[in-house]
Amino acid sequence: MFYGSPALITFRIPTKTVLQEAYSTPILPLDVLAEKPPVQKFELAKKLLAKYGSLISVISIVVLFIYLLVSPSSAAKASKKRR
Repeated sequence: MFYGSPALITFRIPTKTVLQEAYSTPILPLDVLAEKPPVQKFELAKKLLAKYGSLISVISIVVLFIYLLVSPSSAAKASKKRR
């Protein structure tokens, strides 16, 4: 892990004559060269499905119900064609 130290920033506020100094926010640790175990794609999909599967199914059922209410039925189309 690599840790970056915060930088010293010097700036001037227009209403003050003295230069102001402040430190930047610290850089979060970077694990650029860290050994990571390989993550399989199916494991990630299983985790997401386990976490959000029920939410996705409920939303899809609601959307399907709204679609069925809004879309014209085939029986109404057939009766209009016969006229």
